[in-house]
Amino acid sequence: MTAKEVHELVKQGKVLLVDCREEPELVESGTAEGAVWMPLSAMIDDTDEWRAFKRSIPDDKTVVAYCKLGGRSGRMCEFLACDGIKVVNLGGFSEWTSAGLPVRKVSKK
Repeated sequence: MTAKEVHELVKQGKVLLVDCREEPELVESGTAEGAVWMPLSAMIDDTDEWRAFKRSIPDDKTVVAYCKLGGRSGRMCEFLACDGIKVVNLGGFSEWTSAGLPVRKVSKK
């Protein structure tokens, strides 16, 4: 699945786009428009936020995850797939930006 295809599916409400980078990375470069933020560290630490996020994923949506280069998003996808969630690893954030797709600025929380 290409970044442009993902962008169209996000606009149609058919996929859940997840940025799994850490906060400093988002503040530095922004995040894909339409993406929700769930850092891989929350998954690894099995935080309440992670468990709530996982429960909130609609059954009819595919999760499309990305990180900086694709490794962390791949790990998140593997974990979610084990729970029967449909997933796609978009890879790195550069897939989004090099396609010229919209990026939203993020401020430190």
